[in-house]
Amino acid sequence: EKVYIVYAPVKVRQLRPIFPSNFSEGVNTFDTQIFSVAFTIPEENLYDFFAPLRADVQDDIDRISVIVISLIVLVAAVATFVAYHITVDVTTPVLVLLSIVENINQELLTEDIPPMKGGSREVNAVYISFSKLHRVMAFSNTAFFGGQLAQAYELNTEALALFRKINDRKAIGIACNNLGNTLLAMLRENENSEECCEFEEEGKCVWTMAKECFDETVSLAERDWSKQVDWLRGNKALSIEFGARLADRCFNRGLFYLLTSGDPCALVEAKELGYKDIVRAKDVDAEVRRL
Repeated sequence: EKVYIVYAPVKVRQLRPIFPSNFSEGVNTFDTQIFSVAFTIPEENLYDFFAPLRADVQDDIDRISVIVISLIVLVAAVATFVAYHITVDVTTPVLVLLSIVENINQELLTEDIPPMKGGSREVNAVYISFSKLHRVMAFSNTAFFGGQLAQAYELNTEALALFRKINDRKAIGIACNNLGNTLLAMLRENENSEECCEFEEEGKCVWTMAKECFDETVSLAERDWSKQVDWLRGNKALSIEFGARLADRCFNRGLFYLLTSGDPCALVEAKELGYKDIVRAKDVDAEVRRL
């Protein structure tokens, strides 16, 4: 058995005269140890005093742990709630904008656009621009098929300007193609005239303007299609999409050349260029089918 011993000396204060022959000179004091007092205690009894304290401390730790865990869970719940609402407020408007862009790029245009709730001031500004763009594209198609070519031209021109601001190359190509078709329809209305068909407001040759639109949309499609040799190899879906788009654009420009070859402003080699574009469209279409 292990025993701990604690001891302390017992001292007595004594007096000693400075001069034994003359007590009036005073005395000196000093301590003299008489004996020591010792206490012994077994090791197992030494911890008896701390046992109740240990239980109290453990209870305090348990209560504090419950409080801390509760606070952590509460803070985590609040943070999750706030993060969820922030995420919804941020992503929902972006998804709405994405759906509008996808509809424009896929030419799935209706007069109504999906509503948007929430979002920052900047996002709302973008939404206003996109909604305006969506309506412009939808109304331009309505005006074109309704025979209101001047209005269709104005709306498509406005849409093209907006597309150039956001640098959406696919949408730029669509707008240029629509503008070219609109101008081609104007030329068809004036096909019996032997004079140059000029756009009244701008004083430009309609044939030249249409050619520029078709050239730009073909150029954009050619650029996208050429990428499939590099980073699109293996991405069959994009390769097919870009190839089909190029074939469509070449076909449209080919029809433009062939249908307006008799226009007084048309190029001398318009028919030859038209046939080349039609053949090019056929070749690209055949290449797409082999993918």
